[in-house]
Amino acid sequence: MTVRPIEIATDLPVIRALAGVGKLSERKVMDLARNRPIGDGVVLEAETGAIRAYLHLHEHASHWAAEIAGDPGDQLAALIEAAASRVAPDPLHLWTSDDALTAALESLGYHTDRELHQMRRALPPGRLPDVPSTVTIKAFRIGLDETMWLALNNRAFAGHPENGNWCLGDLMERMDQPWFDAKGFLIAWEGGRMIGSCWTKRHPGTDHGEIYVVGVDPTVRGRGIGTQLTLVGLWDLHEQQGAETALLYVDASNDPAMTLYRELGFSASMTNRSFVIS
Repeated sequence: MTVRPIEIATDLPVIRALAGVGKLSERKVMDLARNRPIGDGVVLEAETGAIRAYLHLHEHASHWAAEIAGDPGDQLAALIEAAASRVAPDPLHLWTSDDALTAALESLGYHTDRELHQMRRALPPGRLPDVPSTVTIKAFRIGLDETMWLALNNRAFAGHPENGNWCLGDLMERMDQPWFDAKGFLIAWEGGRMIGSCWTKRHPGTDHGEIYVVGVDPTVRGRGIGTQLTLVGLWDLHEQQGAETALLYVDASNDPAMTLYRELGFSASMTNRSFVIS
């Protein structure tokens, strides 16, 4: 077996097939679709020349995030070491929800620093939203709301490694995805000011709908705006978009959010763990 850097021109069709549907997170899938920046990834190649596994790298502001597709078998350590050497001295965080890979990483002595739960509940939610009379919910207006929403989002997620510090390109990239529908991107307004949003995502080919991003301006926290926006989003997913199951992702360490989502009937269905590679 040989571990080598990805060669985009020849490897891309193979690694796209290895990635498959649902085997990589959304961020990594978008990288593959746009041919970037996977030149920093590595593949495990058999003596026959067949690619057995690859490790996908994506650069964040403070670290590199990685995921593995395929089966590296007993070459897992070699694959990880090759990737870590390419991004050194920056930290590398390897994400997985696979139980076998989790056990293998633990056996190699790696430890987790974050856990991200996928939570689900059946729709409709039962409980109706009770939005304050001073707050109006409207659909996102393409060409008008981008700048204001980015400012709101970056205040709401200040310091968050994935959702914070977004630029216009981050927003536009997601708006270019085939699932995007502005009618399901719900904005809360109060007195002419954008105070929160609940961005929903319908998963094509399934009965699933996702609370994709929900956030409120820090100045209005404590008023229950986030709870009401989430309920509005759940009802929209069911009544307007035809979803029968709702899902969302939340950091296991985010106790207020975990409490809220449990109160809204969600329960954990899967856990994605980040292993620190040093």
